[in-house]
Amino acid sequence: GVKNPLWFRAFGEYKMPVYIYLTAGSIAVFGRNDFAVRLPSVAFAILTLLIFDFLVKELATFAKKSLPFSSSWVALAATLLFAISPWHIQFSRAGFEATIGLCVYLLGLLLEVIAYKKQKIIFLILGFLSLVLTMYTYNTYRFVAPVTVLAITIIFLKTQKQMLRKIFLSFLLFLMTSIPVIMFSLSGAGGARFAEASAFSSFTNISLVQKLINYPIIFLSNYLSYFSLNFLFNIGDGIGRHQMANFGPMQYWESPFLIIGLFFFAKNWKNPFYCLVLLLLFLAPFTAAFAVPSPQTLRSFLMVIPLAIIVAYGFIWVVKKLLITRYLPILVIIFALIIYEFLFYMHSYYQHYPIINSLDWGAGNEEMVAKTVKYQSNFQHIVVDHNLGSSTIPLYFGFYTDDKLQPLVVSSSWEKPKDLQKGTTLYIRSYYGGVKSDSNIIDSVYFPGQNKDIFAQFWKL
Repeated sequence: GVKNPLWFRAFGEYKMPVYIYLTAGSIAVFGRNDFAVRLPSVAFAILTLLIFDFLVKELATFAKKSLPFSSSWVALAATLLFAISPWHIQFSRAGFEATIGLCVYLLGLLLEVIAYKKQKIIFLILGFLSLVLTMYTYNTYRFVAPVTVLAITIIFLKTQKQMLRKIFLSFLLFLMTSIPVIMFSLSGAGGARFAEASAFSSFTNISLVQKLINYPIIFLSNYLSYFSLNFLFNIGDGIGRHQMANFGPMQYWESPFLIIGLFFFAKNWKNPFYCLVLLLLFLAPFTAAFAVPSPQTLRSFLMVIPLAIIVAYGFIWVVKKLLITRYLPILVIIFALIIYEFLFYMHSYYQHYPIINSLDWGAGNEEMVAKTVKYQSNFQHIVVDHNLGSSTIPLYFGFYTDDKLQPLVVSSSWEKPKDLQKGTTLYIRSYYGGVKSDSNIIDSVYFPGQNKDIFAQFWKL
C-alpha cells in the first residue's frame, strides 16, 4: 500500500529496491511471468562478463613486469572460467539480487581504475555512484561498498594529491547519496534481516565477558569456513536453490590451479594487482561471516571474482610451462577433464536438478493456480491448506492471476463451517496419505519425476 517505496516489506524483513524496480519494468514489457522476473538477472549477468573482462585487463597492467604472460590472456582465461563457473551460472539464471549487485560493484571498480589512470573526476564520481547503487541492491554491499570507497579514497589521496579537492567532493557525494541506506540500516526495519540471520542470536542471554570471548570465535569460525575446500569444491552450503546436491560452487579441476595461483599472488602481494585481488578475496565473505548458516554461497557471491582471477593465473602458468616443455599429452588430459566435468555438471543441471530440487523452486504452485482458475467458476468458495505454504500461497495466486483470485488459507484441521454450507467449496489441500480414489477428489497436482508424488489434491465439498 506504499507508493514508490525505497524499501519493500517482505517476510519479516525489508528488501532492497533495485531488483524490484528492474523487475517492475521487465513485467511492464513482457507481462507477469517467470521470464520477466528472471530477465534482469540474466541480462546483468551477461553484462558482468564484459565488465569483468575489461576490469581484469586494466588491473593486470599494474603487474606487467611480474606477469609471465600478457594481461589479455589473464583476462580471457578469467572471463571464460567465470562464464562456466557453477557459482555464477546458478545465480545468474534466477531472480537473485546478488547478480545485479555483483555487476554494479564491478562497474564501480572498473570506473575507479580508469579514474586512477586518466586522473579524470567524471570517472571517479561515476565509480562512487555505482558503488552507492550496490548498497541499494543487496545487503552484503551495505558493508562492502563503504569499505571499498574508503580504501579507494585513501589510495587516491596518497597517489593523486593534485586531485585533492575533487577526491573530497566525490567522497562527499558518496556520503550524501548513502544517507538513506545508512539511516535505514540503523533503524529497526533495516536491522531486521541481520537480527533474523545473526550468528550471535543464540548467545544473547550471556554476560558481556562471555560475549567478548564467544563472539570473535563464532565470527572467525564462520569466516574460515568460506575458505574450506569442502565448501568450495564438494558440498557448498547445501541449500537447494543455491546449488545441486554433491556439487560445490567451484569445479574439482580448478583446485590445483587455485593453489598454484594463490602461491604466486601471495608471493607478489606488494604489487597493486595481486594485493587488490587478495584483498577482494578476503573482504568478500566478511559480512557473510556474521550470519548463519555459514558458509553460504549467495552472501559470499563476490568471492567468485577473485577466485576466477587466481585460478586463471594458475591455469595459464601451467599451460605455458607444459607448452614450453612439450608435455602435450598432459595438456590434452587437463582439457579433457575440464570438458568432462563441465558437461557432467550441465547434464546434472538440466536433467536431474529440476526433478530432485523441484520443491526448492516452488514446484507445483503454478499448476495449482492454473487448475484453481480452471475450476473456480464451478464453486462459490475456494479454500487452501496452509501446509502448501501459508505465507507464499497469496503470492503465487496474486502473481499468476494478476491479483484477481485470493483464496482463504486455513489450517490442516479445517472443516467446512456452517457459513459455507450453502455453496460448494473447492478445498485444495496437501496429500496426507489414505485413499487416493475418494469420490470427492476431482483433481491432483503431481511433482515431476517417476514417483509422481502428489503435491496438492482438489476436493469438492
